Amino acid sequence: LRGVPLDQVATGTRVMVVTVWDDSQEVLRRLGEMGIAPGAELEVVGIQPLGEGNFLVEVEVGGNRWQLDRKLTEMVMVKKLD
Repeated sequence: LRGVPLDQVATGTRVMVVTVWDDSQEVLRRLGEMGIAPGAELEVVGIQPLGEGNFLVEVEVGGNRWQLDRKLTEMVMVKKLD
Protein backbone atom coordinates (compact mmCIF):
# COMPACT_ATOMS: atom_id res chain seq x y z
CA LEU A 1 0.00 0.00 0.00
CA ARG A 2 1.71 3.15 -1.18
CA GLY A 3 0.91 6.79 -0.98
CA VAL A 4 2.39 10.23 -1.46
CA PRO A 5 3.83 12.52 1.23
CA LEU A 6 1.28 14.90 2.69
CA ASP A 7 3.45 17.86 1.63
CA GLN A 8 2.69 17.02 -2.03
CA VAL A 9 -1.11 17.29 -1.67
CA ALA A 10 -2.96 20.33 -2.98
CA THR A 11 -5.20 22.52 -0.82
CA GLY A 12 -8.80 21.30 -0.75
CA THR A 13 -7.88 17.65 -1.21
CA ARG A 14 -9.35 14.93 1.03
CA VAL A 15 -6.93 12.10 1.81
CA MET A 16 -6.58 9.02 3.95
CA VAL A 17 -3.40 8.36 5.93
CA VAL A 18 -1.68 5.21 4.66
CA THR A 19 1.32 5.14 6.99
CA VAL A 20 3.69 7.34 8.98
CA TRP A 21 7.41 6.92 8.24
CA ASP A 22 8.89 7.56 11.66
CA ASP A 23 10.10 5.37 14.48
CA SER A 24 10.08 8.16 17.04
CA GLN A 25 7.47 7.48 19.71
CA GLU A 26 7.30 11.23 20.36
CA VAL A 27 6.41 12.00 16.73
CA LEU A 28 3.88 9.16 16.55
CA ARG A 29 2.31 10.28 19.85
CA ARG A 30 2.06 13.90 18.66
CA LEU A 31 0.45 12.90 15.39
CA GLY A 32 -1.85 10.46 17.21
CA GLU A 33 -3.04 13.25 19.50
CA MET A 34 -4.06 15.16 16.35
CA GLY A 35 -5.93 12.11 15.04
CA ILE A 36 -3.34 11.57 12.30
CA ALA A 37 -2.73 7.82 12.10
CA PRO A 38 -3.15 5.10 9.46
CA GLY A 39 -6.77 4.97 8.31
CA ALA A 40 -7.56 8.55 9.38
CA GLU A 41 -9.23 10.84 6.85
CA LEU A 42 -8.22 14.47 6.65
CA GLU A 43 -8.44 17.47 4.38
CA VAL A 44 -5.64 19.85 3.43
CA VAL A 45 -7.19 23.27 4.10
CA GLY A 46 -4.19 25.53 3.58
CA ILE A 47 -0.48 25.83 2.95
CA GLN A 48 1.40 28.72 4.52
CA PRO A 49 4.86 29.50 3.12
CA LEU A 50 7.49 30.41 5.70
CA GLY A 51 10.35 31.18 3.31
CA GLU A 52 13.55 29.28 2.53
CA GLY A 53 11.56 26.29 1.31
CA ASN A 54 9.74 25.86 4.60
CA PHE A 55 6.00 25.90 5.06
CA LEU A 56 3.14 24.86 7.31
CA VAL A 57 0.37 22.61 6.03
CA GLU A 58 -2.98 23.16 7.74
CA VAL A 59 -5.17 20.07 7.90
CA GLU A 60 -8.63 19.36 9.26
CA VAL A 61 -9.10 16.06 11.07
CA GLY A 62 -12.38 15.19 12.74
CA GLY A 63 -13.47 18.82 12.92
CA ASN A 64 -10.16 20.04 14.39
CA ARG A 65 -7.52 22.03 12.53
CA TRP A 66 -3.79 21.48 12.97
CA GLN A 67 -0.67 22.97 11.42
CA LEU A 68 2.14 20.60 10.51
CA ASP A 69 5.65 21.65 9.62
CA ARG A 70 7.45 20.37 6.55
CA LYS A 71 9.34 17.69 8.48
CA LEU A 72 6.09 16.14 9.71
CA THR A 73 4.30 16.36 6.36
CA GLU A 74 7.15 14.51 4.66
CA MET A 75 6.60 11.54 7.03
CA VAL A 76 2.84 11.25 6.60
CA MET A 77 2.01 9.14 3.54
CA VAL A 78 -1.51 9.55 2.19
CA LYS A 79 -3.76 8.56 -0.70
CA LYS A 80 -6.44 10.73 -2.26
CA LEU A 81 -10.08 9.99 -1.58
CA ASP A 82 -12.59 10.27 -4.41
